[in-house]
Amino acid sequence: MVKQLLLVGLAAATSATACAADLVIAEKGNTDYRIVIPAKSAGEIVDHWLLISAKLMQAAFEKNGLKVEVVKEDAKAPGKPGIYLGATAFAKRSGVHVEKYNDWTYHIKAVGRDLIIAGHDKQDPVYTVRGSKTPLALLGTLKGVCDFVRQYAGVRFLFMNKCLRSNFA
Repeated sequence: MVKQLLLVGLAAATSATACAADLVIAEKGNTDYRIVIPAKSAGEIVDHWLLISAKLMQAAFEKNGLKVEVVKEDAKAPGKPGIYLGATAFAKRSGVHVEKYNDWTYHIKAVGRDLIIAGHDKQDPVYTVRGSKTPLALLGTLKGVCDFVRQYAGVRFLFMNKCLRSNFA
C-alpha cells in the first residue's frame, strides 16, 4: 500500500503569527512536484552535493511509490510546483538569503504550492578530508533535506557496521 508521503504544515518564515495552509506534496499515489536544483551553484563540490541531496529526496518519493524528476531550475516546466533545493533564484526572490550563515543552518519555506529547502552550501576554503585533496564543505541544504525527509517522509538513517558502545559506568 502506498503511504501518504507528505502532509506538511509549515509556518511562514517571515512572521511567527502567520501560518501557511497545509501543503500537500503527494496524495493517493500522485504528485505533480519536481525537485529543482540551481542552474548554477557556488562550485563543483556544491553541485555534486546538491545533486546527491536531490537524489536522496527522489529515493524517499520512490520508496513511497511516486516518480519525481530532478531538474535544473532553468529547465523547470512552468506551472508545475517544485521543491527547490539550495540557493536557487526562486529562493532568493522569495526572501531566502543564506549567504550570511557560516554553518549548517538551513531554511524550509512554503511559497504558494512551492517548497524551498536551502542552506548556505560552500566548499571550505582551508580544510580537506584528513589531509587528502578531497575538500570539506558546509552543506546546509543537505542537512535540511535529511531533516525534512526524516520528519515528513518517514525516512530513517541507520549506521551499519559500527559498534556504538558507551564507556560510561
